[in-house]
This record gives sequence, C-alpha cells and structure tokens, in this order.
Amino acid sequence: MDDLAGNRRIYLVGMMGSGKSFWLGKLGHFYGLPAYDLDRLVETVAGKTIKDIFAESGEVTFRKMESSILQDGVPGTDYILACGGGTPCFFDNMEFMKKSGIVVWLNPSIDELVRRLSRGIDARPVLEGIHSPGALAEHLKNLMSKRLSWYQMAHIEINEDASIASITEKVNAFDRNS
Repeated sequence: MDDLAGNRRIYLVGMMGSGKSFWLGKLGHFYGLPAYDLDRLVETVAGKTIKDIFAESGEVTFRKMESSILQDGVPGTDYILACGGGTPCFFDNMEFMKKSGIVVWLNPSIDELVRRLSRGIDARPVLEGIHSPGALAEHLKNLMSKRLSWYQMAHIEINEDASIASITEKVNAFDRNS
C-alpha cells in the first residue's frame, strides 16, 4: 500500500458527475484497496436499479438502504468507496465517514458538471425532466446550495485540476497529520 498509514478507508463525495467513479478505480489501484461504488452496492442488495428504487419506493427508501449499506454493508474493513451525491446529506452518514476514514470532496465547477452530465441525463433519477444545459446548470446550482454545508465537512477538497498525484498527495498528507 502506497503511504496510507492510519486510515484504511477513503470516501469519495461530491455532486453527480464530479468524477467519483472515475477516481474510485484509480485510487483503488494506487493504494491496493478494494474499490466499491455505493450505488452499485445498493442496486445489488435491492436487486433493481436506483432509478427503479426511486420510482417504486421513493427517495426515503433509497436513502435508508444507502445509509444501512454505508454503515454496515460494505465488504471488509479497508476500502475506497464512491458515494452517491446525496449520501453525506442524510442521517449521520457524513459523521460516520469522517470517523471511520478520510472523506475526499471532488468539487469541479458547475460548468464542468454540466459538460459531463449532458451526455447521460436520462440515467439519473434526480435529473428527470431536465432537457437543456441551462436547466441542468440551474438544477445543479440549487442542489449544490442544499448540499454544500455537508460537502464542506470533508477532510479534503479537490477542484478541477485533479491528478492521481495531487489527490494522493493530499490524502497522504492528511493521513500522516491525523
């Protein structure tokens, strides 16, 4: 394992499209840790897609499942986990993550999120009914304003110019100092 001394869990948080899934595999490989996507774990347990869970049972049911899996259902004790965009904002999820690992907030600009998300809008339940880049930007700004206070609790913030070196340098520095 490359210089991750104390904390054996890294939680990636941020808005949809922030790069959590992208960095998940890269960080897992770098640190030699299993890498999981919380949304995929929820889908596996539920036996259906996130979109279907939202449609059939609603967001509250999804958030309860998500929190339960986050706190009790991730395999093993050492891992990297890409969380859903809203994960930190419900129940005591952010408190749990901060106590059990290092929380990394991936925070690209709204313009960058719009660019990334415009390609797959239909796959995301919280974007249903949004069909233009302007409407998407407005929706993301509103969502960010609701989630910002939780994201700001993360141990580390990563902006646009992220690289494996810049992320691991910040994670390792935090780990050594905590």
